[in-house]
Formats: sequence, structure tokens, C-alpha cells
Amino acid sequence: GRQDAPVVVFFYGGSWKSGNRGKYRFVGDALTNLGYTVVIPDYRLYPQVRFPAFVEDAALAVRWVYDNIAKTGNSTRPVFIAGHSAGAHIAALLAVDASYFESQSLVPQNLCGVIGLAGPYTFDPLRYPSTRKVFEGLNDRDYARPSARITGVSPPFLLLHGAHDRTVNAANTLDFARKLEEKGNTVKKVLFPELGHYRIILAVARPFDDIAPVNNEISDFIEQHRGCRNS
Repeated sequence: GRQDAPVVVFFYGGSWKSGNRGKYRFVGDALTNLGYTVVIPDYRLYPQVRFPAFVEDAALAVRWVYDNIAKTGNSTRPVFIAGHSAGAHIAALLAVDASYFESQSLVPQNLCGVIGLAGPYTFDPLRYPSTRKVFEGLNDRDYARPSARITGVSPPFLLLHGAHDRTVNAANTLDFARKLEEKGNTVKKVLFPELGHYRIILAVARPFDDIAPVNNEISDFIEQHRGCRNS
């Protein structure tokens, strides 16, 4: 991307158990086509690790991005983080729980914005057999819930969800948005009536971006907030 292009760090989904950046090249291609520089890091997955290791990995990836921006001599480039599903959960935690960034000498306010697609922001991971093992050992389940970690003002959020999502209920986005707004945060939420859990990320891919205006929302949000002072 251009030396001044906004940088988008995208975390893929996969229930914290599967996925790799190679499968999400279509996200990189689509956002690069919109004029952005895209970084898609891998992070360790269960059963190699449990929570919060993958969130710590994500914080390390963002640190790497800032270090590499500094090497280009343009340390004021706007940085956004984004994610789908489990990746949206990771991005949201980074933005609301400052402890992850603190370990990398960053603060969430360094970010210009956060983009979440179909994230499980309010769910209890210990309640479901499919995720219990990933989060085993949690003393306080709220530690893993972005909606319960909001302490104050975070970077602006764009929260996108499909109303037909049968994997992660759209109530996650609605409840998280409400809680963010209650603490004085800037949030835009969009529910797409025709989309489910996977079609929302499919709609980012250039051959399918006429399914729903997901990329338009992402681009509008980045253009609105790219002028933030985050260095």
C-alpha cells in the first residue's frame, strides 16, 4: 500500500481452534483494492494454547505493525484492527481491555478504530461444550467477555452482523454496542437482514461483494476515522 495508507490488521475466525492466514487472502485482496495496507497475522490455536494466549499473540502482532510503520518513517499512519467471529472477539478484547496492549507498551487509544464482523462479544464461553475447553481455567468468565471488560472510552467501533446468524446470535452485537455507548464510546452497528455467519465474511470477497454492502461500511468507517491522532 501507499506510505500513508491506513493499515488494517485482520484477525480471522475459527472458534479459536482452526484457521490460517492463507485462507483469508481474499480479505487482504478486497481491502487492498479499497486502498488499504492489510496485515493478516496467524495466532496460536487450541489445543496448542488456551485463552488468553491467542489474544496476547494478537497484541504482539499489532506491536509488530507499529514497529514496522516506524521503520518507514511515517509513524502517524492510522491503524485499525478488524476480525470475523473469533477474530472479532479478539479484536474487541484488545480494544476494551488495556492489559493486552500494556504488555506491548501500547494503549488501545493508539488505534483509530475497530471493525467487528459477527463477533461473540457477550457470550459465556464456559457455557458451551464447543468452547469450554478453549477457555478452561478461567477464574472469572467475564475476563473473556469483551462486553464485561469495557472500562471507559475505547477507539471507535464498527460492528457488523447478519440478522440470520445461527452460529453467533446478532444479540451479541446489539448488547455490546449498547454497553459501549453507555460508557461514552463511539459505535456504529449495522445488521444485514439477508446475511448469516459466513455470508458476512463472504461479502467482503470481491466476486461476492454485491451480496451486501459490507465493504462500503468498512471503507466509510475507515475514511471517517483515518484522521485520528494515534502515535
